[in-house]
Amino acid sequence: MHDLIDTPATKDCTGCQRNLPMSHFSPVKRGAFGRHSKCKECRNGAAQRKRTEGLEAPVDRRFTRTPPPFVQAEDGTFTKVRTARLAANTPDRALRDFLHRVARAGDVGNVAPRVR
Repeated sequence: MHDLIDTPATKDCTGCQRNLPMSHFSPVKRGAFGRHSKCKECRNGAAQRKRTEGLEAPVDRRFTRTPPPFVQAEDGTFTKVRTARLAANTPDRALRDFLHRVARAGDVGNVAPRVR
């Protein structure tokens, strides 16, 4: 049998360097003792600074969504949105494929366009 580790009642914040009760830290699966390394006050302050500077706070990314697969018409019915597919041998598809290969390779000089 292995011994269980007792969870401490307090924890040091890596932001403000204070020793605070565990209730001052948000829960997280990967953190020490299942808590964030910074207290709620420090994390909220950092997010507020990012918002005032025009930068996106990490918490805000959770609320970005992909477009819905259905669109509601004026009469209240729903229709499924279909993505446009490019025909097989068109310049648009060749350009798209080329740009995908460039993105994977990281440099335009490393990728030659395919001629079909």
